[in-house]
Amino acid sequence: MEKCWFTLRDTHFPPPSLESMRSGHPSSPGPSLGHLIPSLNHLDQIINADGFEPFPPGGTMEIWGPTLIEDFTWDQSLTHKSTFKIKASAPLAGTVIPGAELGVGVGAAFSKSVANHCEFDRLERYLVQPTRSYVQRCIERDDVQQWIKRNKRLGGRWEVYMVTGIIVARGGGRKRKEVTSEKGVFAEVTVEVPLIVESGPEVKRERTRQMTWGGSQTNDFVWAVRLAKITKNGLQSDWKMETVVKKTSFRGQKAIF
Repeated sequence: MEKCWFTLRDTHFPPPSLESMRSGHPSSPGPSLGHLIPSLNHLDQIINADGFEPFPPGGTMEIWGPTLIEDFTWDQSLTHKSTFKIKASAPLAGTVIPGAELGVGVGAAFSKSVANHCEFDRLERYLVQPTRSYVQRCIERDDVQQWIKRNKRLGGRWEVYMVTGIIVARGGGRKRKEVTSEKGVFAEVTVEVPLIVESGPEVKRERTRQMTWGGSQTNDFVWAVRLAKITKNGLQSDWKMETVVKKTSFRGQKAIF
């Protein structure tokens, strides 16, 4: 099965009730079935936050769920390291040695580590399969049309993402710890002279800095979302929709499961 669930960075959105989602006016400010978001980089920025089209009656868009996942544990650790060094040189003005150059080098090393650990008594999964007629009514609303008009790309292309699934975490918590360190910051000043490999002076400076923070969440909250990507360009007569799976655009996050 392909991965299609994306976790929210923030955990302060309480779960909306089923009836409020069906009505188009969710009882929570967080992501809900039927909401539209602008990109995978902004999962909590909702285009139609003031409300959306009610789900049609008659079972054509019934909410499936809750499907229970019990005693769930999830760990994720990410580490990023980077180093850089910049060196510049220029003729040494006024020097008595022709061809001598002054060189300046600056460098640094950085490391960032993020750890997520989740333990829940249970997860509740809710899904809906939107019909084309329902999606059409949603994107025809004034607030969505205004957003599309402001954000069209070259050639008239636009895209939005509809929330078609949510996972609610109940009876547990999420702990997050982030460590950022900076060390090995240095500066060098050198004089290069023809026929001489290198001569001083040289200056070095080292600095170490570390920042650590962490937190936990114990209330019920919306933990992850499933998304359908809706796109249209100027050459197409109609929009197309597909479930987002695996990893996403260049700057988007990856699906976790």
